[in-house]
Amino acid sequence: MRLKTCKNCNHEFPISQFATAGKGKVSGTQYYKPYCRPCVEVMKTRAYNKVIEDFFGGFICSRCAFKGEPSQFDCHHTNPKNKSMNVATLRGLKKSTIIKELEKCELLCANCHRLE
Repeated sequence: MRLKTCKNCNHEFPISQFATAGKGKVSGTQYYKPYCRPCVEVMKTRAYNKVIEDFFGGFICSRCAFKGEPSQFDCHHTNPKNKSMNVATLRGLKKSTIIKELEKCELLCANCHRLE
């Protein structure tokens, strides 16, 4: 079994835990991304949360002013008719795409979102 070390977490994983990065033109050697799949998922989540945090000025509920962690909040579409897609499905997409959808939302804590 072929192993590779992740440049982020420094753990050794089977090569299947790394996304492919193309083949060498001359040698035909398969290349792989430097980060393991679990680290890539963590990086995507952090970047996604940072876009939301920057857009709303922090993780603060727009209704009750609760301050908390990203997992305690939901992006609520103020007009469901304008909703293009669920904000949670945008993780990993371009910042500009996420912001376009956030402009249609307000940030609510889970409790206020349930009450809504």
